[in-house]
Amino acid sequence: MPRIKLLPTVVINKIAAGEVIERPASVVKELIENSIDAQATEIVVEVEEGGAKLIRVADNGYGMDREDVALAFHSHSTSKLAQPEDLMYITTLGFRGEALPSIGAVSHASIVSRARGAETGHEIEISGGKLGEVREKGCAPGTSVTARNLFFNTPVRMKFMRSESAEMTHVTDVVTRVAMAHCNIKFELVHNGKRVFLLLDSDRLADRIRTFFGDDLADVLIPLESHTQKLNISGHVAPPSLTRRDTRMQYIYLNSRPIRDRVALAALKAAYADYLMGGRSPVAFVFLDMDPREFDVNVHPTKAEVRFRDSSLVMNQLRASVQDVLAGVGHAPLADAGQMPGPAAPAGGDWKGRATQSMRDFFARQGKTESQTPRFPSFGAPQRFTAPAAGTPSADIQATPGVRSFFQVHNAYIVVETDEGIEVIDQHALHERLIYERLCESVPQNRARQKLLVPETAELSVAEWQNVGRIKEVLTEMGFEISDFGGRTLLVSAAPQAVGGCAAGALIKDMIDEVQTGGVPETLDALRDAVRKSIACKAAIKAGEPLSQARMADLLSEMGRLVRDYSCPHGRPLALRLTLDELARRFKRT
Repeated sequence: MPRIKLLPTVVINKIAAGEVIERPASVVKELIENSIDAQATEIVVEVEEGGAKLIRVADNGYGMDREDVALAFHSHSTSKLAQPEDLMYITTLGFRGEALPSIGAVSHASIVSRARGAETGHEIEISGGKLGEVREKGCAPGTSVTARNLFFNTPVRMKFMRSESAEMTHVTDVVTRVAMAHCNIKFELVHNGKRVFLLLDSDRLADRIRTFFGDDLADVLIPLESHTQKLNISGHVAPPSLTRRDTRMQYIYLNSRPIRDRVALAALKAAYADYLMGGRSPVAFVFLDMDPREFDVNVHPTKAEVRFRDSSLVMNQLRASVQDVLAGVGHAPLADAGQMPGPAAPAGGDWKGRATQSMRDFFARQGKTESQTPRFPSFGAPQRFTAPAAGTPSADIQATPGVRSFFQVHNAYIVVETDEGIEVIDQHALHERLIYERLCESVPQNRARQKLLVPETAELSVAEWQNVGRIKEVLTEMGFEISDFGGRTLLVSAAPQAVGGCAAGALIKDMIDEVQTGGVPETLDALRDAVRKSIACKAAIKAGEPLSQARMADLLSEMGRLVRDYSCPHGRPLALRLTLDELARRFKRT
């Protein structure tokens, strides 16, 4: 009996679905691309329960006749390729002929379509790969594709789906990325019957950036233009003062196709290398246009990755064009920026360059931005402080037994002399732990809130707004007083006492972004803990901040009273201890 068998069509389609359909957002992406290829000028995306229950994409494109509808759910059926040579000149977004049969293999799906000029439309249904018959259906010109109960017959894939809000965040991101490249198309996104956004077909790119990400970003963007015989580059980049922890805010397009390309990402990173601290990423909206014969989009099932014939051309031109616009508006690289007092330059050495690189490497580990840190670390001898006399409130460190003296080094660490030896304390990790402990204590006692002298605002992106509901409830519990201020803007009128004088509006925006990046936790207790950790990290003293003698004494005093775990809330150690015996062994005194 032969061991090799031809797989049934339903199994083939399920395998293809595993490559193409990862989550509801994958379905939305494929259907929108089909609508754009059909020359639609209006596209409506409707989802329920984050897309798990329902996904519907309707357009006013050129539609399909009866014969086209009958073939649409068949594997590798497409109107966009006819011969092998066509693969070398791809001008459409979709062309593989895998999307619709893959969707039909893992959902209850249907197509209703009417060709332009036709008197009536047609409908066909498919359920788990089982195709129905075509029948006439009254409908408007264009096409509407519906997918219900996604992954109903693939329970393993269903287990990997996230919460409704998390899946909706991915859907919103997909629609955002596509809509940014097609400002001539009217887009509407609806979730659970409520409109998320409506984009007009008269928008410019700047209008859509403003709609999705708010005025704070749109008002500071720098136009980007570069044209050569083989490559045209356009778009906007943000100044180095506006950065992110990851590359999610780097929108890169190739001939209006959203891509995640390592060459373009590397070019942006290289262009900003002299402007940003390590661990930070720039914000950019970059559009690349070139002859389709100069790249291959057929290297990934979802067409998210491409392969350039001449990757060095893209790398060099994009890097140079971004560097030119940054320099043209007066942004100076870190090594050329204003100097702070420092030691005399060693003979024959570039002390400033080495100092700058040393600082970048150090603060890369701390996750700091350029605006939060001094240009150069202090190289002078650390100032020594003796513990103040007991009885002075700000200097009461009696809760930390055995402390004899302490001082700060490199504006990042507190070195403490104790009866047993020395301790080196990470000031950020210590303060982060202290704030976290206070937040844990203050919520049940309901004594955390203090009014802000001037209320602050936090303007959120569309994706951030999707997840703000549950997070806002937890923030209110912890002492924030938050209200809607129109559009996607929050007004912050009060903040927990634990965060001190931190900018509350910026703190909330950063915190929402951080929690969202890691995925909004399913349970309320997990969400509370994630918010506490994020608030503590954002509000804590940063490495690079000089501390007064009194401030260090307060931290050490609180450390003795509150700290029960010698690590920050994220698990990093907050102190290193060296006993006198260990020091003696290190110096070979024993």
